[in-house]
Amino acid sequence: MFSTLLIHECGLHLNQPIPLSFKVSPSFPSLPWKQENKLPAPDSWAPKDISNASGCLELKLQTRIAEGRTGVTFSAQVISATTDGGGDILSSMPPTVCLKFAKQEFCRSLAREAWMYERLEKCQGTSIPQCYGFFSSKMGQQSHSPHTTTFVPWEDRIYSFEGTDEGPPPIWSPSPDWLPDDDGHSADDCDDPVRTESPWNTWQRDNNDPTLAVLVLELLGEPCDGRRSFKDKYGLAVVTNLPLANFVTKGGRHGSL
Repeated sequence: MFSTLLIHECGLHLNQPIPLSFKVSPSFPSLPWKQENKLPAPDSWAPKDISNASGCLELKLQTRIAEGRTGVTFSAQVISATTDGGGDILSSMPPTVCLKFAKQEFCRSLAREAWMYERLEKCQGTSIPQCYGFFSSKMGQQSHSPHTTTFVPWEDRIYSFEGTDEGPPPIWSPSPDWLPDDDGHSADDCDDPVRTESPWNTWQRDNNDPTLAVLVLELLGEPCDGRRSFKDKYGLAVVTNLPLANFVTKGGRHGSL
């Protein structure tokens, strides 16, 4: 697991491309569900330990792939991969990866998605894409002022927050970037420190110093165009059921995201 991520041409300063840096970040776990459900429960819902993360992954932003409600995806060229001691481990990486950037309002949601990839680590590379880490930063931690820096992935946005989310967040959510399990109605322990002590639990959007968050993933095939044959749909159902079955045994449930 890399501790540092550097993405060239991810920002603009005075209309000139600049690199932006990120640090490895903890994911955001779901609430433990009630054991009365009689589902096989994992030993812990804790996020992956990042204390031993090391090395740097260096990328160059390339082509925008797609945009959804919570994020925007880009392809990126892998420039270098090194250990803290300067060892070259570029051969362990593919030449190109997929970057999923959270939109301004949804960094907490992306942290939850990162937790799901951790839960399904054994399925990565087969049923789901390989995940190379979850990283975040504050715009104010970059080398230029947040007031003069443009975050390229947020440019040319198609779907506005107002266009996808109606009304204020529920009063029971500790964050405006609310998740279905924030209500706690199906949890064994709503005060589980694994969750309550997470920096993402009460995360708030800061317009003056926004959070930047990104998942580094395996780049797969062509973007989905929405058209599927019977063969496509059947194959999708088979592949989808495999990670879902594994996800339940790892602590996930409907409503985790």
